[in-house]
Amino acid sequence: MRCTRPSITTTMKPLYNPLIHIILAFVLGIFMILFPDYALHYIAIVLGLILLIPGIVQVVRYIIEHTDKSRRMRRNSSLRFPLLALLCVIAGVAIICFPTTVAKIFIYLLAAFLVFAGIYEIVFLVLLHRNIPMGYYILPILILVTGILLLLNPLSITKAVLVTVFGGGAIVYGISELIYYIKFKQ
Repeated sequence: MRCTRPSITTTMKPLYNPLIHIILAFVLGIFMILFPDYALHYIAIVLGLILLIPGIVQVVRYIIEHTDKSRRMRRNSSLRFPLLALLCVIAGVAIICFPTTVAKIFIYLLAAFLVFAGIYEIVFLVLLHRNIPMGYYILPILILVTGILLLLNPLSITKAVLVTVFGGGAIVYGISELIYYIKFKQ
């Protein structure tokens, strides 16, 4: 009897839900508008924790399974050291220890996110091959323009204004995704 493993797409599919993206965009945007002086600092720390915690779990799992010889012999397999997990731990610690530096880099990443989100939504609308009113292109174009402006000149704008603009961009992205989700869900 042959044992088959579920494919990655079938196991990961339940985790993808556009409503999660919409809610996260709203929460991120509102947080950035309400607390612009602290937003980048805390987002950097959360990013560090997101890298650190799973990395620690994987390294500890390796150590536990590596020291349990009977379990390893039952599986009849050799465990490889989780190098990626160790890199995540190192990156997480670095981000948590130096959030200000990461926040500066994060400004560029946030701007790039807006550019890619705007392009993605424009391409999505073009590929629908439906008679879509031009009004649907306004929000993606605004998202794209905001991202380009932030990429071209992020340091001339004060951090609070920059974070507020990105927060507004995240909310606009959430609104446009919600509109597309409602309008085009099948």
